Amino acid sequence: MPRKKSEPKTPRVAEMETALETQARQPENVPADGRYHKFFTVSAASDDWEAPEHDSMHNANRLAILEEAMHHGLHPQGEARYDGHEEIPGNRGRHTTKLFYSVEVVPADQADAPHTVTVSKVLHDHGGTSQAE
Repeated sequence: MPRKKSEPKTPRVAEMETALETQARQPENVPADGRYHKFFTVSAASDDWEAPEHDSMHNANRLAILEEAMHHGLHPQGEARYDGHEEIPGNRGRHTTKLFYSVEVVPADQADAPHTVTVSKVLHDHGGTSQAE
């Protein structure tokens, strides 16, 4: 049965999914501390996670958290930082470590574009690479 002109068009499934995905990314749960948090799990242990040998890994993880925050509708307002780690003893002598990072964010609709820190800006500021010098 054809619809009347006054009836709204029913969204297609793909349009509805896109709307749901967009809604799911809305920053309604911005952390109280104003920082977006993420951890990365590595299958390793270290006595000093801040040693220069880990710089390239930390740089790549910092870039990844910027991208993920933006994907969730949040605009980073500075560079991401390494916040620490948690060693998780494993079985058979294997260790797993969670590396924690965070970045100050604001919801995209409140962001001042010149102050938003993007992955390309950080890469530019670091000579075009996440590799340590």
